[in-house]
Amino acid sequence: MKFSPEVWGPHYWFFLHTVAESYPQWPNQITKRKYYDLIQNFPLFMPDQEMGDKFSRLLDKYPIVPYLDSRESFVRWTFFVHNKINSELGKEELSLPVALDKYHAEYKPRMTKISETLHIRKHLLYALFIIGCFLLIYVYHK
Repeated sequence: MKFSPEVWGPHYWFFLHTVAESYPQWPNQITKRKYYDLIQNFPLFMPDQEMGDKFSRLLDKYPIVPYLDSRESFVRWTFFVHNKINSELGKEELSLPVALDKYHAEYKPRMTKISETLHIRKHLLYALFIIGCFLLIYVYHK
């Protein structure tokens, strides 16, 4: 069975970003080594050889080592690499603030997400209603 990157890819990225977000603010050498090993072995566990190879090439080109000194730099590196893969795949690249907002939005309570969606829809309905009223007035007075 071939596993589609469109299915597992977003989950893989979410896991990688979560690993970076939970990384210690100022890690010690042992922690740095463990995370280094995790990232270096990450391609081995990708269910698609081609994607694993792409990720390995990125690791060779943009090594993780300089970015393991702090959580902030590790987070920046994960989004940088994510954008590099997106670029290769012809997908949209996101700025760090937008990407972080999108990531953190996943942790909003479900009811908050539903409420925000309904709020937006309510505004759209109001706008359509007003446009409809203007159209009726225009047609009536014509």
